[in-house]
Amino acid sequence: MNIQQLNKDNCIGFYHKTGTDVGLTEEGDLASGYQHHDGLWWHGDAGEVQRPKTLELNSTINFLGSVFVRVAKYLINNFHPKTILELGCGNGMLSKALRELDPTITTVTVDANRVVKEKSPYVNENHFLGRTDQALDFCYENGEKVKFDIVISLEHFEHVSEETFDTLMENVVAHTTVGSKFIFTAAEWSYENEDQKHVHCNCKSLEEWKNYIARYGFESYPPEFILGRAGDTVEVFSVRK
Repeated sequence: MNIQQLNKDNCIGFYHKTGTDVGLTEEGDLASGYQHHDGLWWHGDAGEVQRPKTLELNSTINFLGSVFVRVAKYLINNFHPKTILELGCGNGMLSKALRELDPTITTVTVDANRVVKEKSPYVNENHFLGRTDQALDFCYENGEKVKFDIVISLEHFEHVSEETFDTLMENVVAHTTVGSKFIFTAAEWSYENEDQKHVHCNCKSLEEWKNYIARYGFESYPPEFILGRAGDTVEVFSVRK
């Protein structure tokens, strides 16, 4: 099933320099909010921590010990979704794992990194270059707006400025309906290095995030998986009422 993005010309976003914590605009200036490229770290089968770019996703069997498959299995087993929107998808490995575990699932991925769009082997025709804090409009070929069963975003929201975050939430509301699940994680810590404070520009506690999304009609509930990220990271599980 092919998904279209009506206004994607308005959503050309920032680069994220691969392998670093530096977000750059097209002019090479530092950006105050951007999406991850490399995605999450995870613990391999041998217990070592590895970058996603060091492994090939030939089959989900290679990722039985990974965060991505653990999260994908949780979503599939608990919610049986048919449509999933992933915001700030990085290189797209989570949605790739979802499609491999259940080929009937339609995933739409969004990230502001051009490298992902051009080179990542994990995204498909439903991947779009764009900032999540600018207006998004996804629809089917017949023009009907897509209402996703799940909207998920891992380790991304702390990179979106508070000044533009309302637009991100408006995107979530526009593409969900009553009963849709909204799941995200976000680091609640800032960098000590003065030059890197732009990296985590929107740090909130768990309670602050819960109160914030409640304004948009999402009711939170206790999480059932832990990502095990270094540092303090909140995990928010919610349903639209």
